[in-house]
Amino acid sequence: MPSNLKNKKNGRPSKYKKTFCKVAIDLMKDGASRIEVCAAIDISYSTFYEWVTPESRYYIKQFSDAIKKGELLSQAWWEKKGRTKLEERDFNSTLWFMNVKNRFRKSPLPWSDKTEVDVNNKHSFENKTDDEIDNKIKAMFDKLNANGS
Repeated sequence: MPSNLKNKKNGRPSKYKKTFCKVAIDLMKDGASRIEVCAAIDISYSTFYEWVTPESRYYIKQFSDAIKKGELLSQAWWEKKGRTKLEERDFNSTLWFMNVKNRFRKSPLPWSDKTEVDVNNKHSFENKTDDEIDNKIKAMFDKLNANGS
C-alpha cells in the first residue's frame, strides 16, 4: 500500500476507497458540495482536505482530480438551475444568487457581486517619466471603472 494511504500515527490503512471518486462525482453532478461528499463517504472535512491538498502527506491525486471535476459539475448544475428556472414565478433568484456567489466565489470562473483589484506591488514607478506614470495611473483608473460598471 502506498505510504500516503496509511495513518501516520500507527500505520493503519486509510479509510480511502477508489469508489469514493465515483460517489463524489455522482453527488456533485447534482449540485452537491464538498461537505455533502464528506457526509456520504463518512469522513471529516479535515480528512477530505488532506486528501485533496497536494502539499499534504495524505494527498490522493485520483480523489483530488475527481473533486475538481465534481466542482465543475456542481457549478454547472447550479448555473443551469438558475438559467432554466429564472422566468418561473416562484423561483427565488435572490436566494439562488446568494447561494451561487458564496458557493463558487473561488472557482476557476468565480461568481461575485464585487470585483477586487489588487494594486499592491504590481506597479513600480521607479525610473519612469511623468508621462509613463500618468499613463499607468490612467490605465489603473480605466480598469477600476470598467470593473465597477
